[in-house]
Amino acid sequence: MNRDELADLLALPVTRQMLGAADLAGPDRTLALGYTSAKDTWHLYLRRKELHVLIYDGLTDRVVSHSRDVSWPIAELVPDKRLYPESLDVQFGRLMRERGQDLRLRNFDEARHRRVASQRFHGLTWDDNAYALRHPEDHSTFDPAPQPPGDRYDLIDNRVPDGETVSTLYLNGVAITAGLHVHHVDPGSSGCGHGWLTAVTTVADSTPTAVVHELTRAAREYHGACDAMCEQDQDWDQ
Repeated sequence: MNRDELADLLALPVTRQMLGAADLAGPDRTLALGYTSAKDTWHLYLRRKELHVLIYDGLTDRVVSHSRDVSWPIAELVPDKRLYPESLDVQFGRLMRERGQDLRLRNFDEARHRRVASQRFHGLTWDDNAYALRHPEDHSTFDPAPQPPGDRYDLIDNRVPDGETVSTLYLNGVAITAGLHVHHVDPGSSGCGHGWLTAVTTVADSTPTAVVHELTRAAREYHGACDAMCEQDQDWDQ
């Protein structure tokens, strides 16, 4: 090519295929594990919406390098030697192959697959808070898999002193009216003698056992121990 053609060529943008954390659905986990030509362990994992590449000495746990970003060129998401196919995330592997990246896999090891299949992380990870490496088994205690949001319950108690208490329970912002059973344990100014205890703990036969036990326990904390005199008290207007 001539000088002008060279200038035109160099002016063209270099487009590199990228892969980002946003492309990957699911919990934090290992995406790929392998080793470098220097025989260091190479670990790619998803954590807190970032892709981490951690390289460390597998014998001494010495960190060689640790980098993270929300998006990486796909060529930098494989080591310069080999990957373990048993530790390759299916979704990540498909995305890499679809974008034209060779994964340089070892032969499949069935025994190793059985050993690591249930683990979210197959190698060490970097802990920013402790400024240290974290072992895979630590994540089950300190870094649980995210759980989907559950239902929200809101209970409003409108209590008139020594009067009626009106309770309204909301499930995800909608008031529940059918099937709602409210149990109040409140001695108020009338006291918590045996008559009160009997009234509070007398419930329908259909009341679940766990509810009966908790209701009785809470009421007896106010009432205290029963004796012959207690059973004859007249503190509660029947």
